[in-house]
Amino acid sequence: MGDVAGNTARIAELLGEVRRARSADLVMFPELAMCGYPPEDLLFHKGLRRQVSEGLAQLAAGTGDIAVLVGYLALTSVVSRLVVLGVLSAL
Repeated sequence: MGDVAGNTARIAELLGEVRRARSADLVMFPELAMCGYPPEDLLFHKGLRRQVSEGLAQLAAGTGDIAVLVGYLALTSVVSRLVVLGVLSAL
């Protein structure tokens, strides 16, 4: 829980395996893949949200020809907690 850097590294590692094996055009990760379960009050820490944004940017830069769906939590002015499914693709 809260190991965004470790989760990002693991996702990037898995994407590398898929890319090398040419085994998929689309890879999907669960709704809390970036921050882990359960996020509880960590969601309200700006540091965690910054880490998630940085991790998403890192993953987006390395998707290559694979489309990636990755889940993460975000705060909005309308809803205090929101599960977001982001599409990362260089296509």
